[in-house]
Amino acid sequence: MKLSCVALPDEAASEKVQGLMNQYSNECGSVKALAFLPHFSLWGDFEIESEHFSPLKERLASIVSDTLPLQVTLQRYGFYPWRIVYLDIEKTDALQKLHTSAMNAILRYRTQWVPQTLLDSAHFSGKQRQYIEQFGYQFAGEFYSPHFTLAGNDMSENDFQALVNKLEQKREYINVRVAKIALVERDSSTNTLLWTSET
Repeated sequence: MKLSCVALPDEAASEKVQGLMNQYSNECGSVKALAFLPHFSLWGDFEIESEHFSPLKERLASIVSDTLPLQVTLQRYGFYPWRIVYLDIEKTDALQKLHTSAMNAILRYRTQWVPQTLLDSAHFSGKQRQYIEQFGYQFAGEFYSPHFTLAGNDMSENDFQALVNKLEQKREYINVRVAKIALVERDSSTNTLLWTSET
């Protein structure tokens, strides 16, 4: 099974982020970010054997009871060079702890599979590149970069630069309550929510 582990915002924040996703994805002709509801990743794509799904859920549910709910703040737009536009999440000790705890749970069960797109990418080097090879995730550990993607990398370079110019000085002020995490099935055609924690 190929999965992602994500955190889900409260309903009010989700509506605000979804509105921005709709606006900016539509503005640049992108559909990739709209394929799934607003979320931020705790661990990007990874693979587990199907028999490990239930024990992973149990470990993640325990993490939720120890670390959630928590508050995060959105203010600044950000841009990855591979044509991703996102809302940056202010990283806190509590958020880093949630990421580290989820990472440790997933490491217990994940296979050695690494997304080929990460292995082929020229955007990462040094220790971050080593983490890709070790964990299969470019934002592991101290490189954790929590964010809400607003427009995916399925846009032209011209459209991307137009959004950068429009948004690099713009600010949003959104407070998010995070009380749930989820496991999402990821493949080329679906982003199916398989499990959501309850607090």
